[in-house]
Amino acid sequence: MMNYAAAQRNAAPILEALSQQVPRTASGHALEVSSGTGQHVALLARHYPALRWQPTELEPRLLLSIDQHTAGLTNVLAARRLDVAGDWAAQLPQLAAGSLRLLVNINMMHIAPWSCALGLLAGAGRSLAAGGVLVTYGPYAKDGTLSPQSNVVFDARLRAENKEWGVRDIRDLRQAAAPHGLKLHAEVDMPANNKLLVWKKC
Repeated sequence: MMNYAAAQRNAAPILEALSQQVPRTASGHALEVSSGTGQHVALLARHYPALRWQPTELEPRLLLSIDQHTAGLTNVLAARRLDVAGDWAAQLPQLAAGSLRLLVNINMMHIAPWSCALGLLAGAGRSLAAGGVLVTYGPYAKDGTLSPQSNVVFDARLRAENKEWGVRDIRDLRQAAAPHGLKLHAEVDMPANNKLLVWKKC
């Protein structure tokens, strides 16, 4: 079982912010894209017991950790591999169009190519029911401005490590989300200069 210190630190604030947007009595199906170690989905599943959670991850080495974190939780399915930029229908054939109440994606967009952000928005647009919610979390620029300076330094470090990585601008995400019927509903400031973005399927 793997544990990331950052996931441990931000889990409670994310849960609190999510609870302000999606009631803990919500029912139906939920999907987490890029579940990492499984720490977040384990916490969310405990506090959203009426949702049936499907964790996913690109890296096969993390699938076992996810299953270990969620062991004993009857509302969590076995972790599945998902390349978010690929064909969701082929990778998750059980995920019917318009079947999701909630889709969660934490700390992925800035450490993945832009194609992954586009894939996430397209997949969410296909998979969410009308009124369903996509929640994304991480650092974001807004209207061409990235602040504070620590985020500017972080973005430069990411791009130096991989030219396809980098902090995304909310303006660009809104434009990319619109064709998929997704509208930005809320923008919540979070600790450590992060934001929780809440998107709703029209």
